[in-house]
Amino acid sequence: MIAYLRGVLALVFLALNTLFWSPSFIVIALVKLIAPISGVRRICGRNLDRITVTWMGINLWYIRKMMNVEWKIRMPSGLSRDRSYLVMANHRSWLDIIALEMDLLYAVPFPRFFVKQALIFIPILGFAWWALDYPFMKRYSQEYLRKHPERKGRDLEITRRKCAKFAKIPVAVMAFPEGTRFTEKKRLAKKSPYQHLLVPKAGGTALVLSALENKLNGILDVTIVYPDGSSFWAFLCGKVRRIGVIVEKVPVTKDLVGDYMSDPKYQKKIRTWMNNLWDRKESIITKELSLYNKAKKITEKKGI
Repeated sequence: MIAYLRGVLALVFLALNTLFWSPSFIVIALVKLIAPISGVRRICGRNLDRITVTWMGINLWYIRKMMNVEWKIRMPSGLSRDRSYLVMANHRSWLDIIALEMDLLYAVPFPRFFVKQALIFIPILGFAWWALDYPFMKRYSQEYLRKHPERKGRDLEITRRKCAKFAKIPVAVMAFPEGTRFTEKKRLAKKSPYQHLLVPKAGGTALVLSALENKLNGILDVTIVYPDGSSFWAFLCGKVRRIGVIVEKVPVTKDLVGDYMSDPKYQKKIRTWMNNLWDRKESIITKELSLYNKAKKITEKKGI
């Protein structure tokens, strides 16, 4: 009962914080929508970023004070809000967003996530994502491409155009290369060779690298570990007590940039590179879970 009340109180706080900032956000977003002058739209965009970062920061303050989570965060030094990064992470649940914000919100530029094109029609959220210049990705299924082969490559070209606008400003483009949230059912259906991950898709990552090659200061490879599960509701109820976030900086070398849409050799190279990153990520998750479980057993043995 206490856990349930904790969850309800957390939802109420997050909702009230959202309602407080929503009117000013909506007004500025509408001005951005109708403004005929690009300079006005840029000013609106900067103010929308400030509002959103403040909103996120207050949410994180509440989480740090009230959720009683043991955060294990490892970060590289030298990150800057004036430089651009591609951030890649494994994907478990909505809780991933909080885990990423907890360590990167004030360390890198305002985070922008890839969002599926269909989600733009979600009331309020779709408009907010558009106003914040989130890159929308349109993915075609293999079945659709068999019926419409002329559409092959269009989804990747859309990604390229969306990323091109970020060449003029510092940005942290955040992506979940697995393309969907991990579940055991999906792991088995997709025949993933990993125990804790799905196989990453390389196309979107390759196009971001191509569009922002000279702008990127590095790739931040983020591994998120949930020893107590990744349910967002369980987290709000205080049942997720431990979360690990390991951030490793990977340099953007020339061999990582190429023409993914028409160069088979580059396609193979970038896929191999992505798979190697995921091999390491699997090892990190396995090791961290083992350490967490050992620590838990020691604590239980001592009766703490």
